[in-house]
Amino acid sequence: MTVMHPENVKVEKTNKKKVEKVNPFVSVEKWGGDKLKFKTSVSKGRHLVAGKNIAPGTEIATEKASVFIIGSTSSRNLCHNCMKAAKVREVKQAIKNERGEAIPGKTTTYFQAEIFCQKCEGMAVYCSEECKEEHGKEGGVHDKECKGLSVVREKCGRDMEEEEKLRMLVRYLNTMEQQKNDDKVFVAGGEQPTPIKYIKNIPVHREGFEKNWITQTTQQVRDIIKAMGNDKPSRQEVSEAVDFCCTYKSKSQQFCDTLYRGNPDFVGIFPMVSIYLSHSCEPNCVIWGDNSGQLRIRSIVDISEGTPYTINLTDLYQPREHRRRDLYVHRHFWCKCKRCNTPLSKSTDRFMDGITCQMCHKGLMIFEETREVEDVNAFVNSADILTSDIANRCAVCDNCKHSIKVLELVAILRSTIEQYSLALRAYRSRDFGEAKSMFESLLRKYDAGSLNPPSSKSAVPRKQILHPSNSYIVNSILPLMYCCRLGADFRSATFYCRLAIEKISSSGALPKNHPELTELRVTLAELVVLYANATKESAQDPLKSAQNNGKSAAATVSKKLFKDAHDSLALALTERTVALGPDHPRTIQVRSLQSSLSKLERTISTV
Repeated sequence: MTVMHPENVKVEKTNKKKVEKVNPFVSVEKWGGDKLKFKTSVSKGRHLVAGKNIAPGTEIATEKASVFIIGSTSSRNLCHNCMKAAKVREVKQAIKNERGEAIPGKTTTYFQAEIFCQKCEGMAVYCSEECKEEHGKEGGVHDKECKGLSVVREKCGRDMEEEEKLRMLVRYLNTMEQQKNDDKVFVAGGEQPTPIKYIKNIPVHREGFEKNWITQTTQQVRDIIKAMGNDKPSRQEVSEAVDFCCTYKSKSQQFCDTLYRGNPDFVGIFPMVSIYLSHSCEPNCVIWGDNSGQLRIRSIVDISEGTPYTINLTDLYQPREHRRRDLYVHRHFWCKCKRCNTPLSKSTDRFMDGITCQMCHKGLMIFEETREVEDVNAFVNSADILTSDIANRCAVCDNCKHSIKVLELVAILRSTIEQYSLALRAYRSRDFGEAKSMFESLLRKYDAGSLNPPSSKSAVPRKQILHPSNSYIVNSILPLMYCCRLGADFRSATFYCRLAIEKISSSGALPKNHPELTELRVTLAELVVLYANATKESAQDPLKSAQNNGKSAAATVSKKLFKDAHDSLALALTERTVALGPDHPRTIQVRSLQSSLSKLERTISTV
């Protein structure tokens, strides 16, 4: 058995630049077999390519996290021992305005764990007293981490992002201590975690973090190390722990949606995936994991031999500049993938922040804005760093060639972003009634075709300002759909879900079999079920039946709507089989939903 280490990297001299010869810390045979090859180049660095032609739905390789924890959004809802749902109770809390003041008469509900560790004030929660006892027993995971977590609680307050960073640090320090004398040979394949020492081989990019963040993190590291029993940590120990925090911020992966579909519950660091799997805004692979910390790489499209394997590390349905800046700030690289390097006029990206020509009302106003950002700190501190590049430039309609100054387009986009941000803030504050009103106002102003279901009496604008596939239009429709769902307006929610699917599909921004579109297809079927059940209840209630003008339930929920739901689930089943595999719980869920939908359709036709 051959096991190689990334520290032993040979450098080959060339006439241009030094190119690393890759000696990965696992042999190809032990990780992905003939499906992959390790490569390196000046432009791509270390990366993986297909060792042969790969069909969609092929499992390329697996890796088990060196270190992982329950993420901040689920850390109070999942048992920290068995990773199953914790025992919780409902708690009502007042909704607050921008000044932090409670809004009279407005409350939201959240869940609070009933069983937790008192010593660290609930930093670890459980589903049962047995799990609590096992996790906290002498020599157990929580026994070693509790004092460090107490410091995390003290330093973070309600800052969940900082809390997640420091909880990950505590887990890292504990794992490092456990593995410090571990000389076992590492065999790749996902059965055993990648040794934590290999995290040091992931590029740190410490220079990309603000000095204040580094200073604050350094002090947090010292305090946590001391709390965990090392009274006099060396400079190297502190520095390596700070490097780990930087790695967590830029290289961690979220995975496994146990509680709510589409919302990952865990976060971990996977050295092999981080080092060798490249990003692309047109990915040919996806990754998914389970609650044991195992991550799988699967192909979602045909991949030719020698083609690099790629995944996406940012939201694909947003303008090119937003994706690139997001990746630069959070992942510390400027994306130069095929989609980002294609001229805007020939790319699907022209729709993402597209503005309709007000002369012909058909074409798009196109301009190229992209330039590389050299100093991330200067970029973070100045949102207008690129303004000087576009001050004297014009945008031209791709249909009638009408031109206007770019700054006029920027003004429209800034106004849209401001209105969208306010609506999103209300949505995230769980003030869904206000959020619904604000998103509807945005659609009323900027998009003629997206406001409400056809039967709505709301005013419809006379002209189209933003392109129908503009990311702010689509990203307003999605939360509006959820607001309607929460308000039991299933008819409107169904309309908005169908509309979002149509817009995203027609834009070409997501590759075939991408999970994001699959989630919407499943949601559409769920909404049809909710709408049909609500309509069925109305038909059986004489008063509500009169309000529906005596229409039958089957007439209200049209055959076309059921057909759309069936078609949507058929596509979702195909896509999930490719992206997740036929036996994944989410794939099985689609089959179950298909059966439920068919049964409901037969039942409702008799009402």
